[in-house]
Amino acid sequence: MADVDDIIAVLDGVKRNGDGYLARCPAHDDRKPSFSIKQGFKGPVFKCYSGCSQEAIQDALKAMGVWGGAAMSESDRELSDKRNDERRAAEKAAQVKAWGETAARAEQVWKWAKPVTVAEASRHKYLQAKMIETTAAPFVRMAGEGNQYAPANVKHKGPLLVIPITYRDKIVSVQFIAEDGTKAFLAGSKNPAGHRLLGELKDKLWLCEGFATGCSLHFVTGDAVAVCFNTGGMKHVASQVPRKPATPGGLFVDKVQVMADDDWAKTPNA
Repeated sequence: MADVDDIIAVLDGVKRNGDGYLARCPAHDDRKPSFSIKQGFKGPVFKCYSGCSQEAIQDALKAMGVWGGAAMSESDRELSDKRNDERRAAEKAAQVKAWGETAARAEQVWKWAKPVTVAEASRHKYLQAKMIETTAAPFVRMAGEGNQYAPANVKHKGPLLVIPITYRDKIVSVQFIAEDGTKAFLAGSKNPAGHRLLGELKDKLWLCEGFATGCSLHFVTGDAVAVCFNTGGMKHVASQVPRKPATPGGLFVDKVQVMADDDWAKTPNA
């Protein structure tokens, strides 16, 4: 049985769609991509949203030499590999371009946002609900716990807090947090390894989800915390952590710990 790469290599109008692809259906005259395909546990899983049956799709793929029957010829395999390499290169270039466009807009948003003052923090319902206060300097601290601070730039645009999301010390996007706790990201594609580092990176690093959680964790432990902005981003951030020094005596992290939310039983986390 052919794999997904073999199949999409012979289809037209292929584009990424989540963890799979959309393409023009091979079983009918498809003017607009209506064929969905992704890799399942036992092989390719596909569906035509225009109504073509599984049998019709399989017959069409058989006629194209990528479903059942004899194995692909060497020349067809080389052509398939070439098309897949070209597709992957185009996808990567488009992704990098989209990340760059989002980062450029994020830089502008951050430039024009204003620092949150102590007076503004004392009136901001979200900061008070999460027991976070800010000073005019780029620090945050836990309310009612003395004069201890956790480094983390915080700005605002009107009632919206603006949290920078960084990758390799450059802003790649921003998160907006409203007073009622509603969160949103700057429109556009963002690097999945984007995060917000609180504290100085030494030999231990915590990964957590959410800015307020990260502030609390850093305050309690005193360790560096990488704030991730969704659960899926944790593995991407973890992959960027230096586990060995790049140069003798260079920076590296000996231990990475995860502070997970207690929402494992909630759909779709279960």
